[in-house]
Amino acid sequence: MDKNINEEKIQITENDDYQDKDKSDKETINGNNFLSFWQAVVLIVSLLIFIILLSFITSLVLNIAGLDLENDLLFYLAFNIFVPVLSYGLFIGYMVYKKGFSLDQIIGIRKIKTTIYIKVFFLFLGYLCLLGVVNNLIQLIIPISDEILQAFDTSFGGNYLLVLTAVCLIAPITEETIFRGIVLKSFSSRMSRWKAIILSALLFGFFHLNVWQGISAFFLGLLLGWLYIKTGALKLAIFAHAANNFIAVSIARLGAGELNLELEAELVEASLKPVDFIYTAVLGLIIFLISLFSLKKDYRNDLPISGNINKSQ
Repeated sequence: MDKNINEEKIQITENDDYQDKDKSDKETINGNNFLSFWQAVVLIVSLLIFIILLSFITSLVLNIAGLDLENDLLFYLAFNIFVPVLSYGLFIGYMVYKKGFSLDQIIGIRKIKTTIYIKVFFLFLGYLCLLGVVNNLIQLIIPISDEILQAFDTSFGGNYLLVLTAVCLIAPITEETIFRGIVLKSFSSRMSRWKAIILSALLFGFFHLNVWQGISAFFLGLLLGWLYIKTGALKLAIFAHAANNFIAVSIARLGAGELNLELEAELVEASLKPVDFIYTAVLGLIIFLISLFSLKKDYRNDLPISGNINKSQ
């Protein structure tokens, strides 16, 4: 009983501290600088166009320099590391220096217990088990094309260290800063939090520009958005995104040096068996629910996101 009372006091104290920080942030950021939905759409589309143009220019420069784009290492460094880092970096810089956001207010400074990171890891392990079932059902309706499989092979195959750098470091930090730290933060100041989570997840799915990744990214955006709203900590969303990508890439590579599309196709076909669906779904659901309810117990109330104006539910 005394333990529960002490936990509630700690929670109240934490909320009071975060609300005080929230008030100070309001004095720093003008509410008009928060993005509306259509402003966010325009900026995200502009970012996509910039990435396409930068990719074209990079390809042109490499060709003029006589460098071989058939070289997997060069191709990966150019288009999976250089182009994203420069594109996302310029976008975040624009939001910081032109729109009035600050990195401190985007990222926030909030202590997270080690046990929370462990629970989040298992939350996304369960989520990926469930997502695998959903993806297989989608592939029954909309078969994945050879071109998309080849694109996945390019993104997730090759040098393992480079792949982890791109999908478990660069992508989580930059995408979470943009879609949760800027977009979701903006939306949650203008609308109910669940509406903000759903709309930011839709933009996150659209950003991936294909149906298969888009649907997965939408569900991932919902879960990451909920986690960000619940904890108020962007670094936890970054960790969750990195854990999600690490588990997905590690499973896809099956411990091999690089992806094997024929083997993966056989595994996808095998995983369509009803028994596998049931086992995977049940296991994933159990892991997911245990982790989810444990996290909800740790965060009974939504913690303020620094810079928010309206905390309507």
